[in-house]
Amino acid sequence: EGQLPWIHCDETQLRQILQNLIENAVRHLGAPSGEVAVTAERIAGAWLFSVRDSGPGIPRKHHERIFGLFQTLRSKDDADSNGVGLAIVKRLVERAGGSVHVESDEGIGSTFRFSIPDPKETPDPRSER
Repeated sequence: EGQLPWIHCDETQLRQILQNLIENAVRHLGAPSGEVAVTAERIAGAWLFSVRDSGPGIPRKHHERIFGLFQTLRSKDDADSNGVGLAIVKRLVERAGGSVHVESDEGIGSTFRFSIPDPKETPDPRSER
């Protein structure tokens, strides 16, 4: 709908997080005419991002498991899915001081949301000495 805002953060890490989430969304669309939407907004000193897809959704019982290393809901024979993408997302988001979660039900698609603190709002610990 519009352009994403300028954000001051670790560009490499943010790129990796978004790349993994978008690739995951595209991989799981299940239909050539599916949709993927990316949004970002600043809320209370942090940036909240979301990557939403119109795929088949994820059963609630798997919402936490999918962030584990080598965890995938696809068959082990699926060469496109190695189960590390979401684990990397979780690790990078948490390293940046944020959090990540999924909102999804079977048949309605998935929305992955993650937040990272706005560095302009986060005090530098070196300045507090």
